[in-house]
Amino acid sequence: MISDAGLSRPAGRRAFTLVEILLTLAVMALLGTLLLPGVNSIMGSMAEREPAQVIWTTLNQVREQALLGNRPLRLTFNEDKTQLIWTDGQQRWTKDLPLGCHGQLLPAQAGNQVLIGGQAIETKAMSGVYFYADGACDAFRLQLRPEAGAPQILTVDPWTAAPMIKTKKALGEN
Repeated sequence: MISDAGLSRPAGRRAFTLVEILLTLAVMALLGTLLLPGVNSIMGSMAEREPAQVIWTTLNQVREQALLGNRPLRLTFNEDKTQLIWTDGQQRWTKDLPLGCHGQLLPAQAGNQVLIGGQAIETKAMSGVYFYADGACDAFRLQLRPEAGAPQILTVDPWTAAPMIKTKKALGEN
């Protein structure tokens, strides 16, 4: 007869067995693999609602298409300034700005501004900019005007089509 006297737990002391711990970890890993793609998708779609993020994502897409296609692409806005349009002369692609947001392409250097509703708005616009097959683009800035909130001006690096970081010297500060 086999005795289980050596296998019993001391009175008043409770602990998890190795099997229970491994089973819990396996269930947690399974839930993580099932839920993680959904959470990433939700977070990605939330970030896409930000007008500036939509712009940077689209600019990277246009630059990549110009590089991979080895051809220049022209980027413009539609007539009501709510949709980005890029074309190679034969094909055309579009990307909508978030609802209630309008955009405008501006020259690289700050130009004419007027005060509208207490906010400085650029008035000198460009009809379009080019992205070239070497990855560069025309020097430009982009003004976003949401229905609610202040306008935002994004400065684009002509070599990488990435955001340009403003230094204190560029802002006129010491």
